[in-house]
Amino acid sequence: MLDSTEKVIWAQAAERLEIQAGICCQINEPEVKSDFYAQVESAFNIPIAPLNGVQNSALIDVILDCLKVPQTHEHNIDRWALSNVIRRLNGDLHRSAIVMFSTALVGDKKYCFLGFPQNNKRTGQFSAAEGVCKTLAEIAFSKSNDRTLKDRLNVMELYVREVGHDLAGSIQAIVAKMAYISRGNLSDSAMRTKATEAWLEVRNAHAIAECLGIAVDPDYAIGNSSSFPLDALLAEIAQDYEAEAKENNIKIKVADTRGVSLWGDRLPLKLAIVNIVKNAIKYAYSDSDVEIGFRSENDRIILFARNRGIGLPSGRERKKIWDFGFRCARARKINVNGSGIGLFSCKKIILSHGGQVWEDDNRGITTFHIALPANRFRMV
Repeated sequence: MLDSTEKVIWAQAAERLEIQAGICCQINEPEVKSDFYAQVESAFNIPIAPLNGVQNSALIDVILDCLKVPQTHEHNIDRWALSNVIRRLNGDLHRSAIVMFSTALVGDKKYCFLGFPQNNKRTGQFSAAEGVCKTLAEIAFSKSNDRTLKDRLNVMELYVREVGHDLAGSIQAIVAKMAYISRGNLSDSAMRTKATEAWLEVRNAHAIAECLGIAVDPDYAIGNSSSFPLDALLAEIAQDYEAEAKENNIKIKVADTRGVSLWGDRLPLKLAIVNIVKNAIKYAYSDSDVEIGFRSENDRIILFARNRGIGLPSGRERKKIWDFGFRCARARKINVNGSGIGLFSCKKIILSHGGQVWEDDNRGITTFHIALPANRFRMV
């Protein structure tokens, strides 16, 4: 649905450029051609949905061919499928053999304009086409920013709701355990057990609050760094999430990392590892193992969480799994709890420590990797 401003711009474009239909797309320029995409932001006399759906490949083919000539120009598309697609999408239009093509860069996004002349008449109105392209691109960029802001606010609302629920659960558990202790009816051994359980809940609540702070802080940077043993950190994580794993009959297996020390901000680094471990537990098949692994490789160490489960999404969804608030369609369909902030926070923390994150999927075995550079670890 076009807003009033777009309607005015398209009406002016139709009159000035003598076009029967038009399209404005956001595009990218990847190193690999197969990663190219075109997202239709607005269109004139053509429905948008098919162009972003079943007819998207026909649109991409024409745009890629047009991009071979970077300047604004008129391009012959008579042999391309899009020529017939335009006619099918609007039976009142004639078959298009010519397209006027222009591009514009607004902010960090690139857009292109395709105008289909009436009666396939070349007009040479290149400066006018550039103006139309620029204006439509600026409108699309503004709308995109508005959508992004709304999406981020929706994600944060969901995340804060989940954090509140988790914190409330931790506090209730702490109160219950402290109540047992305060009654004084426990043996020394039982009291120590309850105190330890309460301490673990306090630590969990602290981690939840810390993760929220990192996720929302646009200027996040490493805090106080220190050296700490990796094996103790991984043992903590395995202990903290043992109960959650057992609910699905999942065993957590931890690699032997004795003699390895990390240098960095301990709690955020723990949170980064926790997020890939929790992810592995959530999406693992019941009665399987989640492996927290370790290996050294050249001038870095690599920690990973591996499971056998539903696997990773494909295509464009796969590229977005580290993005703020992203949750793939399959995760939503099977109602796995989450807000799409865990992997985003993990990436944010690891990048701030000079490291890298990535994922791979091989025959149903999914692995999330965290790599830290040589200045962040010591091996004895």
